[in-house]
Amino acid sequence: MGLVLSFLFGLFGGDAAELVDKHYERITHVDDLPEIGRRIVYPDGHISLPYGEARYGWRIDVGNARGPAIYARVQQILGEPLPIPWGDEMRWGYMWRHRGNPGRGMMLIVHRRARSVHLKSWFERDKARTSRIGMAAENEIYRWFEWLTTPPSDDG
Repeated sequence: MGLVLSFLFGLFGGDAAELVDKHYERITHVDDLPEIGRRIVYPDGHISLPYGEARYGWRIDVGNARGPAIYARVQQILGEPLPIPWGDEMRWGYMWRHRGNPGRGMMLIVHRRARSVHLKSWFERDKARTSRIGMAAENEIYRWFEWLTTPPSDDG
């Protein structure tokens, strides 16, 4: 069955490994990260981050994967994760900017101890009203995430 689905996806949807590149540009160096450590301090003393994040896309059942084989595969394909300063928290992962609006994008956060991977979206509050890119495009990113987090089987 998996072989049939792979054939159909290949026939109609293109190479899953390349789907993310249609919509996003990968950030590969720490110096190119958005200014996510920046803070806005209001006159009343309230502090806010100019960036927001959310679970990626419209499906609640996709975007989280766990296990040593999955964690190893992600690093094998994407390389070493970048340090991502997010507010007071240091995260590790990979970030992409949307090709049409660089004020929004997606990130893949990895948790080393838990050996887990989480797909998230991010956006600059003053440059993008939403992080959504449309259901059809999000479905392509879900296909990419499934490909990325599915270790090759030993049977064949």
